[in-house]
Amino acid sequence: MSINKKLFMILAALIVLASASYVYITHSSKYKTQKIQDDTSTVSSAPNTSLPYTYLNNIIAQSGAGCSVYYKSLTSGDIFYNYSGKMPSAGMIRPFIMAKAMDEIEQGNLKLEQKFKITADNRAMGSSVLQKKKNGEELTIKELIEAMIVSNDNTATNMLIDILDTDSINVYIEQHGYLDTVLASKPGLEETPSESNNSAKGKNIDKKNYTSVNDLMTFFNRLYYNQCVSTSADHFMMETLKKQADRSRLLALLPKDVQAAHETGDAPGIQNDGGIIFAKENYILVILTDRSVNQAQTLKTINQISSIIYNTVMDREVFKK
Repeated sequence: MSINKKLFMILAALIVLASASYVYITHSSKYKTQKIQDDTSTVSSAPNTSLPYTYLNNIIAQSGAGCSVYYKSLTSGDIFYNYSGKMPSAGMIRPFIMAKAMDEIEQGNLKLEQKFKITADNRAMGSSVLQKKKNGEELTIKELIEAMIVSNDNTATNMLIDILDTDSINVYIEQHGYLDTVLASKPGLEETPSESNNSAKGKNIDKKNYTSVNDLMTFFNRLYYNQCVSTSADHFMMETLKKQADRSRLLALLPKDVQAAHETGDAPGIQNDGGIIFAKENYILVILTDRSVNQAQTLKTINQISSIIYNTVMDREVFKK
């Protein structure tokens, strides 16, 4: 066998070995985990913007959690996001439930002043408004929506889920292009014995609700431009979101007179906030987190990201001075 043929065979063998190694490495669980971590800690951006991306990357890397961020200027159209995949929604499923309710009202199937009774099976933890009400008391759709959005009331959320039907909510979500969002369970309810038995038998039933910064960005962008349900329905939703009482995340380090139409959510290992910030240049900011190992640090990260973006919007040269 000639030397050239031997060299060719050795080279071919090395190429095959390298290809096999690449496939093995990229399909390993360690590689996939690292890839997700890399995707959730590096901000992408449109060109010619003044946001301090290196600084933001450093802040995100210190979050102690999976951190998904999406920003869009409603003035210039500038955007950035780091990871746009599906994340546990916690309370961020509520805007989609509200939109479905307003769609039903728009179609004449429900009325804002229509009343429904509180039932024991919808009683849930995290219900600051309806915990003061007795079973059998009646509340209007309007009151339920406001309790759900403004006060993050889980019992009100569960009542609306029953009124609207879980499957119908999911059909609405899918038909309107919210591709990562799914309602799988009512919030704040204890696990039932049947669910516990299924878990014990190894049936991994995922009962988490999911969404993404992409879907929430789409929702808030449509809402801002009155393209979500209808002009009147969108006005009601916008005004309701402006009443959200929780200012501990996106708004914590912003001036107290800054207004936002936003929703928040939290669960073990999760802290979320997203909405429209009304500033010198109006913008949408959504931050979702998961698997937090340090809730205080994760909350601080959300505060800092929001503050950095707000200060840059107010003064594009602030981080160059």
